[in-house]
This record gives sequence, structure tokens and C-alpha cells, in this order.
Amino acid sequence: MTERGMFVTYIFSVQVGIALLAICLYLGLNQRVSIESNTENRIQSREIEEVATTAVSIRDVAQLNDRISMLEKINFDKLGPTDYAARIFGGEVISVASHFSSENGSLLAKLQNIFQKPSYNQMQCIVQDCSTCLSVAGSHGSIYLKLSADIVLHSLTIEHFPLHAYPKSKHGTYSAIKEFSVWGTNDLNGPDPEIWYGSFWFDYKQDFLQTFHFAADTQTQTVRYVRVEFFSNHGEDYTCIYRLRVHGFLL
Repeated sequence: MTERGMFVTYIFSVQVGIALLAICLYLGLNQRVSIESNTENRIQSREIEEVATTAVSIRDVAQLNDRISMLEKINFDKLGPTDYAARIFGGEVISVASHFSSENGSLLAKLQNIFQKPSYNQMQCIVQDCSTCLSVAGSHGSIYLKLSADIVLHSLTIEHFPLHAYPKSKHGTYSAIKEFSVWGTNDLNGPDPEIWYGSFWFDYKQDFLQTFHFAADTQTQTVRYVRVEFFSNHGEDYTCIYRLRVHGFLL
């Protein structure tokens, strides 16, 4: 073989070697990319699973908190603050009255208000569990409570029938108290003025049991009687009162 032939053969061998090397590098690169891609996919899948698991855990915790909150409300007498208006402790409802002006209220409702006064036992359902409400004609009235002891008031709790348990046909109009004020005194017929604890709004569509706290500057004197005056309800021609609780502390 001539020198020229040998040189051509050498060049051809080098070119073949380069081509083989290029093919090996290409295959190796593809394999590495494939491995990295699979690894990245596994990591992303793991992250998605972790996020999904976390979301489920958060949802479970939220549901558990809602159930605990509902149990606390259902067992409010056992788990909540002392109710000094409770019948079981010696509290009682002295009177319940509906107030009509000459400009509102149907004639039937006015006649019912005159002739259908609630009995003493019916009124006591406001301060004990009777599984029913005391119905008052109209949307404006007053409730007088006698507490089981002279206490310094700090809050009042209103409970109504749970909204989610209402028939769908009743949704939109409710008999629950809406706007109301709270007053306290030691002598219903005495000359001293009542203590005003504030005006409040029972947002029944938010929760069926709500506690309203009084300002600190009103918590300076004990009282034995509480007057709750309501000025409106959530749309009905009558107002239903399921349960009132009065909280405070002894001096």
C-alpha cells in the first residue's frame, strides 16, 4: 500500500472513531436526560401527593374543629360559662311583654297580645331547655329576668333554632331576635336608674348561638334583675325566644 493509501485509511479510521464517539455521547446524553427527567417527574409527583395530603389534612382539621364547635354549642350549659338566669340554679322569667304602637302590628296580633298572655311555666322555657320557644306577637317586646344571685354582669348569650335545620320553605324569613338592648337593676320599682349594658345585633344567619360581651366600664355593680328589650326580628310577624343566658361573677 502506498503512503497515500495508508494516509487515506488513517483519516477514514479517525472519522469512524469520531462518529462512534459522537454516537456514544448522544446516547449517553439522552440516557442522562431521561434519568433526570424521570427523577424530576418523581419529585414533582411526590410534591403533588404531599400537597394533596396536606390539603386533605387541613380540610379534616377544619371539619373536626367545626364538629367540636357544634358540640360545644349543643352542650353550652355544661361547657360554657355559668348561666345565672338558668331555672335549675334558681333564675326565673318574671314577665314577657309585646309592645305595639298604633302604627304597626295587625289587629289579630294586637288581640293575641292582649288575650293570649303566656303562662308562668311557658315563660320559664326561656331559661331552661323545653325543646320549644316562647312566641311573642310582633317584633318589639321586653323580657324581665330574675337572676339566681346578685352578680356583676359581663355577657349575655342568645340561642335560637339552628338555621341549617330549618325546612327550605322557611329560609329567608326568621323569627329570631335581631336588634336588642340589655339593662340591669336591683329593684324593679326603685328610684335608681337601670344600668344600660349596650345595644346589640343577633346575626342569626351567621350562627344560632352567640354571646355578647358588655363593656368593662359597666362591670362595676351587682344586679339581680335583667331586662332584655328587642326592637326587631328577622322578618316574621312574631318573635320566638328559645333561650337566654346571663353570665357574670359574684363579688
